[in-house]
Amino acid sequence: MPQQVRSVVLWGSLALLVIPPGIRGDSIQEDIAAASSAMMRAVAGRDSAAIAAILEDEFILTSSETPGPLVTKAQYLAGALDPAYLVVDHFRFHSFRVSRRGDVVVAHSRLEWRSTLKGQPWNADFLNTDVWVHESGRWQLLSRHTSYPKDGGRILRGRS
Repeated sequence: MPQQVRSVVLWGSLALLVIPPGIRGDSIQEDIAAASSAMMRAVAGRDSAAIAAILEDEFILTSSETPGPLVTKAQYLAGALDPAYLVVDHFRFHSFRVSRRGDVVVAHSRLEWRSTLKGQPWNADFLNTDVWVHESGRWQLLSRHTSYPKDGGRILRGRS
């Protein structure tokens, strides 16, 4: 590769690292999809620092699999980091639909999920709703709600 081309590629790559998303021309949907995937990679890798940075301090999760009606940031971190509680084998977000109002985004998506929860297979294609807030120059997850979709009137749970 000629020296001029290498220089352009290098500087272009560096610009992508230092210019905040949204300013460099990315769509908000791409930014939120990337943030969502970063969050789940951190969970799969048990990266407590990354999870804590992505979750807003007042984060709340609601899900049919949670022990109570609401799960706090501290409770979420405890469960995500405990290999006896959760092991993530695979995840993939798809069917994103994002609505933005100022510094708040509501993201509806599907979350293809393959894991083990408390020693049992936990596989589903969840309906997922996230609320993201833009604070201190970055997107943070404020709230997540997951539920199982219905298929012909029955709830799909624990599919292998």
